[in-house]
Amino acid sequence: MLDIEKRRQERFVLAHQPAGEIFLRTGETRHPVSGIHDISDAGASVFLEQSIAVPQRVSIEFADAGMKLEVYGNATWCAAREAETDDLPEEDGFILGIELLSPLLLLSLLPKK
Repeated sequence: MLDIEKRRQERFVLAHQPAGEIFLRTGETRHPVSGIHDISDAGASVFLEQSIAVPQRVSIEFADAGMKLEVYGNATWCAAREAETDDLPEEDGFILGIELLSPLLLLSLLPKK
């Protein structure tokens, strides 16, 4: 767990990253999400190429061939990414913590380990 992490709930790591596209929306701006770090019943943490200001309202948009999903929340922290925190190829970037307003929807749709 990262030092900045605040969630106390069990975290679920995805068995594999979703095949569809994921974006983080801040107002009218869409930021590509390079991966999902983990999900809990209170929120999620995602990988971004650039940092964003916190706190602020955000939404996570997910779309693949069969579905489109948008969940809302609050970005609560953002930190530089450390290579040892994940198995994605990119080492640069940031990890963003999001308190989701409806996390169970996202949690129920994505495959966990």
